[in-house]
Amino acid sequence: MSPDSCVYNVPMDINSRTLRTSGLDPLLAMSRNRSHIQEARRFTLGPMPVPIFLDTFLPTDGVIERDCSSLIDAFEAVPRCADKPAMIYEPLCSALAKLCPGFAFDKSIERCIRPSRLGHVKPHISCFARENLPHIQQADPALRLEFGYAELFKQCTSKPSVDFWVDPPPGANVQGLATHDFAQRFDDDEQRTEAMRTFGSHIAFATEVFARQHRVFLYTISVAGSSARFFRWDRSRCVVTEAFDIHEQPEAFADFLWRFSKLSDAKRPSHLFLVVVLFSCYPGSRVPMMDRRNAFTSSDRVLPYDTQGGCSGGSD
Repeated sequence: MSPDSCVYNVPMDINSRTLRTSGLDPLLAMSRNRSHIQEARRFTLGPMPVPIFLDTFLPTDGVIERDCSSLIDAFEAVPRCADKPAMIYEPLCSALAKLCPGFAFDKSIERCIRPSRLGHVKPHISCFARENLPHIQQADPALRLEFGYAELFKQCTSKPSVDFWVDPPPGANVQGLATHDFAQRFDDDEQRTEAMRTFGSHIAFATEVFARQHRVFLYTISVAGSSARFFRWDRSRCVVTEAFDIHEQPEAFADFLWRFSKLSDAKRPSHLFLVVVLFSCYPGSRVPMMDRRNAFTSSDRVLPYDTQGGCSGGSD
C-alpha cells in the first residue's frame, strides 16, 4: 500500500447475538431516525450563503477554468416539482457525470432490495471515485458497500415544499436571523411525513458513511424538486447552505462539483495517515473506530456560523 493510498470500507463490529452490524440494526431504523431528527435541531448550523460555503470549505487557488455556456440547460430535464422522487433523481443523475471529472454517479436506490423499508434503503444517488465503481457494481445488492466507498451522496424529495429546512425571508435583519426557526413547521401531515422520512434517512446515511469510513468530514446534497442545498458533516455537527434553484443557478451546483473534483484524497477527506498506520501495525486485525472527539484536528472543526457574515470561534 502506498503512503498516500486511501482506505475504504473499513471493518465494523458485529453484534454477536444478532450477527448484524453493531448500531445499524435495520429493525430499529425508525426509532433511530426519529432520534436523528431531534438531534439535528441541536447540531445543525445554517443557513449559510452558498458562495461563503464554497469559499470557506472548497476554496480554489485561482480562476475557475470551466465553460459555463454548457450549464444553461444542464438541469432542464429536472422538474421543479414531481409526483415522486424518481422523477427528480433519474434526470439529475444523467446530468452529473460531465460536471465532476474523475468521479462516477450511481443510482444507489436501484441497488436496494427493499427500497420501501427504512432499515434497508440507500441514497438516491451516490458518488464514487471511478476506480471504485466496479466494487459497487459487482457486489451483492443486499450488502451496503455503497457506504464504504461513497465520496458524497444526494438525497431527493419530490417538491420544495417538503424540504425539512426553511430559509429566513429575504432581507431579514440580524434579529430576524437570530430568532428564525430553521426547521420547517409543517401544517400538512403528508408533507411532514415525507420530509421527516427523507431527512431522517439523509442523517442515517451520513452516520453510516462515518461508521464505514475513517472520514474527517463528508459532503452531501439534498434536492427538493429543483431546489438544492449543500451539507458539510463532521463528527460533531453539520453546516447547511441556503436553498437555491438549480434552473436559476446551475453554476452553483456545477461549481460545487468542479471544486470537489479538484480535491485530493486528503482534502475530500479520508484520514489517510491514521488508517494506513493502523493497517500496517495490525495486519489482519479489525481497525478500531476513531474517537469521536479526536477524529479531526482543530483546523478541521466546523465553527458556528455568525449571521454577521463569517465564522465565529467557539468550543464544544
